[in-house]
Amino acid sequence: TSEDTTVSGTSEPGSTVTVMFPDGTTATGTADDEGNYTIEIPSNVDLNGGEDIIVTAKDKAGNPSDSVTTTVTDTTAPEAPTVN
Repeated sequence: TSEDTTVSGTSEPGSTVTVMFPDGTTATGTADDEGNYTIEIPSNVDLNGGEDIIVTAKDKAGNPSDSVTTTVTDTTAPEAPTVN
């Protein structure tokens, strides 16, 4: 979501997972022994909702996966209205 600070999911255990953000920034992490990964969203990446994030994995042998795309959901509430 637009409020999250990480991207997480599952992949083949031990694989390197790469997340590409809309501005071209990438972040990587490694899936644990159960295939779970959590990757920090870089602080310079601003996600407001509606953006696509592309995730790929590469196993220990160097074989790349197909990419998966997910869309960021906007969960930020608007500012309170003013009253005159």
